[in-house]
Amino acid sequence: MINHIADYCKNIDALTKVAKMTDGYSCSDLTNLAKDAAMAPLREIPTAQLVTIKPEDMRQIGLKVTKMFAFV
Repeated sequence: MINHIADYCKNIDALTKVAKMTDGYSCSDLTNLAKDAAMAPLREIPTAQLVTIKPEDMRQIGLKVTKMFAFV
């Protein structure tokens, strides 16, 4: 499974860390974690800029954000 995921993941080390941090999480827990982490960059942008910002100008999701949500 990890080899298949590695084809799509830019940072397999970060993915491995997230997998270890979330050991024992339910599918629902992992879904919520992923959704919260994905929304974090959007929450940092002022509402007025959401209409004009380009996707490449947004911060990417990283391990730091995932850690923040993993232990809440």
